[in-house]
Amino acid sequence: MMKKRFFKTACCVVLFSVSAAAEQTDVHSEWLSGGEAEKRGGTEGGAAGVERGKMKPDLTLRTMWIDTQSGGIGQSATAVGGHFGLETAPFRGFSGYVGVQTSQKLWGINPSVPETVHPDLYGKNGESFTYISEAELRYEQDGLILRAGRMKVETPFADPDDLRMAYNTFEGAAAGYALSDTVTADLYYLSRWAGFDSGEAQSEFVKLAENCDGAAAAGVTYAPDDDFEASIWYYHVDRQYDLFYAEAVGGTDVTPELRLEWGVQAAQMFALDDSGIEGSVLGATGMLHYGDLYGGAAYNRAMVSGEDTVTDGFGGGPYFTSLDEATIAAASELVPGTDVDVYRVGAGIDLGRVMPETELNLEMVYGLFAPEANPASIAETDLLLWLETAGSLRVDMVFASFDVRQSAHPEFDDFERYYIRIDYAF
Repeated sequence: MMKKRFFKTACCVVLFSVSAAAEQTDVHSEWLSGGEAEKRGGTEGGAAGVERGKMKPDLTLRTMWIDTQSGGIGQSATAVGGHFGLETAPFRGFSGYVGVQTSQKLWGINPSVPETVHPDLYGKNGESFTYISEAELRYEQDGLILRAGRMKVETPFADPDDLRMAYNTFEGAAAGYALSDTVTADLYYLSRWAGFDSGEAQSEFVKLAENCDGAAAAGVTYAPDDDFEASIWYYHVDRQYDLFYAEAVGGTDVTPELRLEWGVQAAQMFALDDSGIEGSVLGATGMLHYGDLYGGAAYNRAMVSGEDTVTDGFGGGPYFTSLDEATIAAASELVPGTDVDVYRVGAGIDLGRVMPETELNLEMVYGLFAPEANPASIAETDLLLWLETAGSLRVDMVFASFDVRQSAHPEFDDFERYYIRIDYAF
């Protein structure tokens, strides 16, 4: 099994993705087209934040079971926990928010042998955890939003990536401003992070990278209507890399029954202090919806030289071809200094008619990560069944088959993984 995790967004994966505009383009498939469609920047959610109800507790209970089989060795685990938060009432534009994330073992259910307990659901040394993941002060006035403290952010290369028990949060400051009805600007400084992607001790806030004193980012988003969005971003990560990113996504109704969604993206990275993170990534995606059926394809290409690799940033990354486990950055790490092509196809069906007032979708995707002029490759097949009721219950059932071909890389192993995650929001 891969020892380093590379995930996409929210509960599962982004397959054909319209990324930040998933909600705006009326995509009904979360897995195939952009996770939970949380906004990246702009005045809705503010400074890449999440818009919160006033004077209202934020409570989500979560339970998760996971099982992975790799090389004849199995690991499994079950945990209960969730997210608990509270926002103060606003006063002269100021408000505060505190959030806690927790993941607790269920004794008597997990395996008795420590080596067979799956580590993904717990903290350092496989222990349960509870920690203050968010503690922010917020100011909002006339299209300006300022935030400081521990916070949840949504940007292409820094995001929550909510796939296990604790989503990523960051320490720092953020500002968002609506330049007009269609253009928003966002600024960030991020110093430390915690959450599933941050490392083994996921409940402890740590530096973004070794010897890294933080990251700064700036982005501008143009969204003239619900069917188009374009954004450009710049990131400076201390002693790691400078990164430029651009993306455009959209959708159109071809007929009353047929809808086309599309996206294009480009990233350029420049290494700092010989970090080895340098190269470019290009991508395109297309997806068709016809009645209750939908499907499409996505393509990314990473171009590097020497022993360099590309990166996902801090979270799931923005790439259209990301699956439940693998991304183009993971494939780049498998074969440093080698160009990589990634192809993904998939399809799904909306089964909502079976259960009125409930979203029920079944989806399947296949991805191939093929380094150029190198026999090594990664193939992944994902199956997903997800159910969501009106704002309260969410269930995700996922199977992922990860196959590393013709490679002896010590951090990449074949595996099959199953997990069930249940959220109930109050």
